[in-house]
Amino acid sequence: MKHVSELKQGDKIYDIDSGQIKWYKYLCVHPTGQGKYHILIGPNEEPVRICGATLQAILNRNLQTRQEADIALADKLEKYVKQLRNRANYVVPIIEV
Repeated sequence: MKHVSELKQGDKIYDIDSGQIKWYKYLCVHPTGQGKYHILIGPNEEPVRICGATLQAILNRNLQTRQEADIALADKLEKYVKQLRNRANYVVPIIEV
């Protein structure tokens, strides 16, 4: 797990948000953010300003590769399906792939 202060320009960062895997490249500390904000570049080359505490929370998830992010998302979805199945009178159809 990295600390925000260890990030270098170009480092890839993976996150799971709203059931999707998102990835960013670290660009720099925000020049006017007094060290509290950082700039990431998203997959569409759009800059994203993010608070250091939020960025550290993402880094704490320790998703180093796309494969690790895929597995973490699958685990999260599996837990959600189990919760739905445990609800009274709720049936989730099983779809075979």
